[in-house]
Amino acid sequence: MQMMESLLNSKLWASPSRSKPKDWKKQDVAMGFIVGILIGLMLMSGTRYIFSAKPSATDAVQEMRQSHIGEATLSTLAKSMDNETIHVLATSNGSPYQNIQTRIMYGSFLKVQSTPLGKQRLKGFTRILHRTQPDNLMDEVPTFQASPLNPKCDEWCEFPVADRPDAVRQWLDHVEEDPTTVKGTWLLMLETDYVFAKVPDLPTKISADGEVLPVSFPFHYIQPTAKHLEPIIREMYTEDLGPVTDIQPTGPAPVLINIQQLTRLILDWVRLTDHIESSPAAKEALGWRPPIVFSLDAPPASILTVQPPNDEALGAAALYHYTWGAIISNAAGEKIWSFDKRDYTAEEHANKPPKLQLLPPFEPGWKLQDGKIVSKELYYILDHEITLMNEVISGLPQLSS
Repeated sequence: MQMMESLLNSKLWASPSRSKPKDWKKQDVAMGFIVGILIGLMLMSGTRYIFSAKPSATDAVQEMRQSHIGEATLSTLAKSMDNETIHVLATSNGSPYQNIQTRIMYGSFLKVQSTPLGKQRLKGFTRILHRTQPDNLMDEVPTFQASPLNPKCDEWCEFPVADRPDAVRQWLDHVEEDPTTVKGTWLLMLETDYVFAKVPDLPTKISADGEVLPVSFPFHYIQPTAKHLEPIIREMYTEDLGPVTDIQPTGPAPVLINIQQLTRLILDWVRLTDHIESSPAAKEALGWRPPIVFSLDAPPASILTVQPPNDEALGAAALYHYTWGAIISNAAGEKIWSFDKRDYTAEEHANKPPKLQLLPPFEPGWKLQDGKIVSKELYYILDHEITLMNEVISGLPQLSS
């Protein structure tokens, strides 16, 4: 975990846009922290869906309490769809930073969907756009446009990720109106900075009551059991619900969850996000900080994702998550290659994504920015990730602003 700790403290953990404050990504992680509490509880138990944060009085939350997918619709969906099918959901605010990533991710989805297994399993893709105005990806990427709780986030706002859960709720409401909207039993919830390498496997873990549990990914910087956070956590997850250790260190993406489970979860996700937004103490306490404890183990054999350069093999995972930047130097200490998603934030990048620099042929003695040796295995997945992205980029048309 030395690599992860170094990256967290490096200049690569920087603002993805000149128009955003330096702590933009820190705020993103803070919101991911609280969503991790919710989804972690879903993963922990097939029956525990009741949370204790005091109800908010905001109009949006009052309205959403009446929103849900009815049992009749859920029953119809269950009967009409194969249990081994997946519909991908990706949330976005339509910024150039997210749009370039969305175009690459959707292109990689189409490539794996075209394989024999992909044709059987990957049935749908929806970008959930929480933005007041349509953008220029509407005709290229299947999109559901949600009304944002914070319209100013079209340009800039403090917590743009706070709109995500309510946008997902609106999409679920749309499914109630038109059940043909959803094409798969399982929903693969993603953010935009993912690349499909192959078709995802399906969840197999069964709960005590016989339910197939959703799958997520452990993030080591999300630490719900930290002692100093307990008062804040207990506002939302009281002692009668169980110990804090029940809460798993996961976030809103990647998550592979069926639509019935997401329906049970969504109202609490929206409500607790609103609780955090309205609580200065909670926002302060859950703000970004270096990880309190590092796991000494590599991530488990995830069927969802790996995060180069922190991980060195794709393993069972289906997606690359390029959240960490990488700088490679040769044995003489000279920089020979780098990639960071935060270098691509301009509108021209989204309208016509540039080809990414390929890695030079491997040589022993290369090091990452934290001094870690670049193994052949790490070289391979970095090279594979960039190659997959460039294959998509080469086929993307020029878009007008």
